[in-house]
Amino acid sequence: MQLPATPTLRLGALMVGMGSIFVYMCAGQMSCETVAVLNRGDSSKCVDEDGVGSIDNASATKATATPAMLKNITVPLLPGGIPKVLHQIYSTRQVPKPYQQWFQTWNTQQPDWMHVFWTDADIRSFLEREHPSALVLYDSYEHAAGRYDVARAHILWSYGGVYADMDLEAVGNLTPAIAEQGLYLVDSPYQKYDTVQNSLMASRPQHPFWSEVFKLFLHRQPHAWDLNPEVMMTGPGLLSAAVKQYEEKTNATTSSKDRIAHLDWQRFLGGETSPAGAPVALRHAAHERRWRGTREGIQRGCIWIIEVVVLALGVSEFYTRRLQVVSHWDKVHKLSKSMDMGTPGTMPLKGSGMHVGYGTA
Repeated sequence: MQLPATPTLRLGALMVGMGSIFVYMCAGQMSCETVAVLNRGDSSKCVDEDGVGSIDNASATKATATPAMLKNITVPLLPGGIPKVLHQIYSTRQVPKPYQQWFQTWNTQQPDWMHVFWTDADIRSFLEREHPSALVLYDSYEHAAGRYDVARAHILWSYGGVYADMDLEAVGNLTPAIAEQGLYLVDSPYQKYDTVQNSLMASRPQHPFWSEVFKLFLHRQPHAWDLNPEVMMTGPGLLSAAVKQYEEKTNATTSSKDRIAHLDWQRFLGGETSPAGAPVALRHAAHERRWRGTREGIQRGCIWIIEVVVLALGVSEFYTRRLQVVSHWDKVHKLSKSMDMGTPGTMPLKGSGMHVGYGTA
């Protein structure tokens, strides 16, 4: 029979097609061209990392500091206790050319700040020396994003200052906005998913909030439906959970210097003027070439595809079994026509006068 092959091949082709779409949508990796299309023609939010240069050549105004210098230099403090030191992280001192340009903007806008650049080797040396238990946690994460989330929290707890992602461009003076309090976090533009971002943070050393973050590093688990579990385990998702727990525990009793001050994302991530003041930073969203604006649609699309695949598998199993039964009885009936049938529902046993029943209850 030809009937069983055609539906099976069609179903197989359908599943392969849906699987390809699933991998494309759910993997989260997009080319710069795709990002440009999704961003209405704007490809500035994507970095092709083929052009690189040394971070030591990024600043024309002052030398880039290394973490080792933090031990030997007394850094001025703002009134709230935040030292005037800016921390940024990348795997090596060879960085994409756009990062060099954005790195320099911080020196232009904050010329009296110490600018410290951390590499993977610097982070490992720091954790081995000052936070050996955190090094085990650091090494447990598969992706650099998760490891750097651990690193930035421990850096701010140990030294204080400002942490900024490498894809942030300074477009204004940060100092007046973070002068009075001991901890500043930027509100998230993605309030449905997280309340704060960790791409730009300012803290005085040993602020009690970081203890809450460290606890969650050890105990937080991802949900099965998280597209990027490490974002929720170590990134904005974890930071948002820590803010909620810390504010529930302390805001009623803690002194004002220990409370969390919030910065609006329009000024500090969007590069826009807001009622609170002039723009300070613009995030180019280059990390992993992700376009987060479609996350909700992608999640729904992936869930729908999974449901369709499961349904298709069920239908395939049912239809395959049915075709097998039809094929079997087709052969039986063809055989019965070529034989001398006795009592209905029986087949004669060759070489005897006996009949064997078939197909009857």
